[in-house]
Amino acid sequence: MEPDEFKPAFERLTRDSLFAKWKALHDSCYFSYALSMSGEGEEQLWHFGFYDKAEDRVTSFSVGKLVSVQEESSEVFKAQGHIVKEIEVDKIKISLKDVLLSVKAFLKENYPSEIPLKVIVNLMNSEELGTVWNVSF
Repeated sequence: MEPDEFKPAFERLTRDSLFAKWKALHDSCYFSYALSMSGEGEEQLWHFGFYDKAEDRVTSFSVGKLVSVQEESSEVFKAQGHIVKEIEVDKIKISLKDVLLSVKAFLKENYPSEIPLKVIVNLMNSEELGTVWNVSF
């Protein structure tokens, strides 16, 4: 039920020919979010978003067994005037594995009778906090 590590999936995307062709045509777009949801028996998928500041649009790719374009040039869900910030992968300070270990310890201590059925992780870059993992169960 635990999501696979982020970096191998991101590297798989960036090495994929579909992404390389898209990126060659959209050089100004930058990485803006990663999202993964996983539950027992479900295929592990990562969704990676690349923001086009000039168009205020985002293109999403999914990485599972295959790499595919999830949504091309779709509307961005954000507050008006909000600036979508770039995520610099080499500046991520804590691995998803370490985040999940901390969250599980917190759950075990504070909610021992709860059994999570799904794990939802979102990597984002917020104005207030910088690049952060948001984890929901």
